[in-house]
Amino acid sequence: NMAVAAQQIVERGLAAQISQGLGRASGEGVAQGEAMVMSYALATGLKDAWRMAGKALKSGETGSALGKIDLVREPAISTQTIAREKGMSLVELEAFQETGLGKAIDFMGTATRLPGRALGAEDEFFKSIGYRMELHAQSLRMATGEGKKGKELFERMFEIVSNPPENIKIASADAALLNTFTNEPGKWGQAAMRFRSAGDYNPTFLVAPFLRTPINIFRYSFERTPIAPLVGQWRADVAAGGARADLALAKISIGAAVVSTAADMAYSGMIT
Repeated sequence: NMAVAAQQIVERGLAAQISQGLGRASGEGVAQGEAMVMSYALATGLKDAWRMAGKALKSGETGSALGKIDLVREPAISTQTIAREKGMSLVELEAFQETGLGKAIDFMGTATRLPGRALGAEDEFFKSIGYRMELHAQSLRMATGEGKKGKELFERMFEIVSNPPENIKIASADAALLNTFTNEPGKWGQAAMRFRSAGDYNPTFLVAPFLRTPINIFRYSFERTPIAPLVGQWRADVAAGGARADLALAKISIGAAVVSTAADMAYSGMIT
């Protein structure tokens, strides 16, 4: 996630140059300066990112619809679960929680869920950063498309960031999911997740408890290689034109350059 945050800035800078080279009108392509405002958002958004991570670590809950945990389940080791299975009333549950056994059960349950909480906290941290980065970039693109310059440009950006339109909110939320690999996968990925979730006692879950994130990582990687045209999402972005197409071209350009450099270093014996 740290690498992706930095990579997004580099790709946005190249995409802006591509938009300029193709003569995109203001607001249609990637605006000059989006990489800079994304860097600014990354630096200034750390405080909120830590706050969101701390909240998720403390409560065990995340504010995003899609997280790292593929299948959200109720805590198996908890007094609430036992009370529900035993048909206890609310009063009986509260009394049970105050007993030594009840406190021990809740403590053990919390301990077993700490790795999941840590994963959720990390996810919230980078989702917050990804959202802010895209929000600032979209605000600059919109303000530039409206013909704002100088002081008026920054004032308009502030207005958009403070009260973003629905389309910018959606774009920023999508970026947060994409940057943390928690977006919905393609049709093959969804088919694999349905197979893993089929039935009440599917042993596949024990072998592959995480599918969405690894699948999205593979797709993210392929979009940045010379075989990107084989990825449906990359083709859809190019076909859409405008900023989406320019970003897709930036991805394959930078990715191909990295792959070529690595291949040359391997051929030269500098790396294995």
